[in-house]
Amino acid sequence: MKKHQYIYNLLPSSRLPKLALIWFVMVFSLFANDGYGAHLKGADIEYKCISGSQYEVTLYYYWDCTPPGLGVANTARANRNFDFTNSCGLTNPNPSFKLINPGGTEITQICPSAVSSCTNTVTFDVDGALMLIFKDTVTLASNCVWNMRYDE
Repeated sequence: MKKHQYIYNLLPSSRLPKLALIWFVMVFSLFANDGYGAHLKGADIEYKCISGSQYEVTLYYYWDCTPPGLGVANTARANRNFDFTNSCGLTNPNPSFKLINPGGTEITQICPSAVSSCTNTVTFDVDGALMLIFKDTVTLASNCVWNMRYDE
């Protein structure tokens, strides 16, 4: 019993919690990752052959209007986060999307009497959603398997 009391007295209770907290912060800061916030609800990719190896690629981007005042996705974000890969080892095209519907199209499914956060940023009943449409035309070599990916 006295042995345990002696060890306890070596570590005064007022210093132990501070040391444990410092150790905890140091250890977990080593594993910290960057955090990013986005109001992306989802995205769809569509493509169609225009002629030969020319394809029109459309990115449908579904954006959360809440909290209001944060703005919406832009063309730079769409181009930065979209990429192509292929099975032939060819150079992948860099997308050059253009926003087709500036400001977006509200797609919130609500009753006619309800107000969404897309149309009224002060008092609203429902969190709203916008659809932004980006388009680009790319040349993709034939006889390759092409993959398109949007990563947010």
